[in-house]
Amino acid sequence: MARAKSAAAKKAALAGQGNLFGDPVAPLPGPVPAAELQEEAEAMQLATAQTTPHEYTLVPNAARLREVVAEVARYEEFCFDTETTGFDIFNDRIVGLSLAVEPHRAWYVPFREEDAAEYAGIVRPLFEEERIAKIGQNVKFDLMVLRRLGIEVRGRKYDTMILHYLLDPESRHNMNALSEKYLNYRPIEIETLIGKGQKQLTMDLVNVERVKEYAAEDADITLQLKRVLYPMVERIGLERLYSEIEEPMIEVLASIEMAGVRIDTAALAEYAVELNRRMAELEAAIRAEAGEPSLNINSTRQLWRGALREDADRRETQDDAYQTVLHRRGVPPDLRPQAPHRGPRAGVPRREETPFDLCGGASAVGEPHDGAHPHLVQPGGDGHRASLVHESQPAEHPRARGDGPPHPPGVHSLGRRPPAALGRLQPGRACG
Repeated sequence: MARAKSAAAKKAALAGQGNLFGDPVAPLPGPVPAAELQEEAEAMQLATAQTTPHEYTLVPNAARLREVVAEVARYEEFCFDTETTGFDIFNDRIVGLSLAVEPHRAWYVPFREEDAAEYAGIVRPLFEEERIAKIGQNVKFDLMVLRRLGIEVRGRKYDTMILHYLLDPESRHNMNALSEKYLNYRPIEIETLIGKGQKQLTMDLVNVERVKEYAAEDADITLQLKRVLYPMVERIGLERLYSEIEEPMIEVLASIEMAGVRIDTAALAEYAVELNRRMAELEAAIRAEAGEPSLNINSTRQLWRGALREDADRRETQDDAYQTVLHRRGVPPDLRPQAPHRGPRAGVPRREETPFDLCGGASAVGEPHDGAHPHLVQPGGDGHRASLVHESQPAEHPRARGDGPPHPPGVHSLGRRPPAALGRLQPGRACG
């Protein structure tokens, strides 16, 4: 993150330059001290785990975990983060849990499959204690991970992703971006642990010491972000919006996603046949009305020409396109200038739009299309479960951490900001 230059550095940059409104800038009496310039250069660099003193502790067994839980329980709030093998709440599993109560100090608890039930029983009282506030980045995902272990997270919940959305809806909300912006700190990238592409690993295959540094840092940084962002929310008067709308919605959305919705895929496939048939009829009617059997109705340009009964094979000149733009912008004909270079675009073939099926993959009329709905369900019980997730993948593999606006603009308005939670239901990723 760039910082303002020191006075000495500014003068050094202006040395020898003239002043547009006055006398030349007076030269410095001597060279800028190298130590000062070096200090300025170092200040412009983001801090990292390598340059920041910290105490991240690995919790090796149940006995040590009980001691950590007892220590954390003495605080009014703590930050937590879960590591998982993937995004799928119902099929992936927890790999570890990190806890933080003070800046630059955190614990990481590896969850092996054989220890998961015992460790869950040890931390359950801590998470279900209502007097202790819980902090996280995209808390909803971690709530669902812990629910799969039989742990209900109670008490106040501070989600740094939502807090930042209330402050700056249009910016990025992932933890790495927030850390660089507000803490001048660059967190460890997930790709340095698990790689990327086809050879990407899952977190349970990474050396536990490396995971400890990464996961404990997550909790540490999120704790620090909460202590920066929440006072800012209070200063602009949005603490009620958060506490009365956004915070309660975390639990509501988690419950909806855990319960899922039942989808009758057979009925949808049957209805797709009817939609495809009706779509073909409408396309044929449009082409007949336009008098162009080969009209591509997905091309706004061809539709526009057809509506004006223009020759479909006519070559467009630069001035034609120029005048069209001016017309759409409401410029009166007598005030429209001519295009800079008139005449047909000789030698440039006319671009023809490739037709495609509006139904999203129907191979022919009367056949059910390969739409989205069969890929958004998970078999379960006597129906199908359609996972509903936040726009950004909240898991740690890879670390997306809520990037992107969690609320589509214009959905709802409440006071000075729309509630971010209203936009956080979206069909989940393909389940294969």
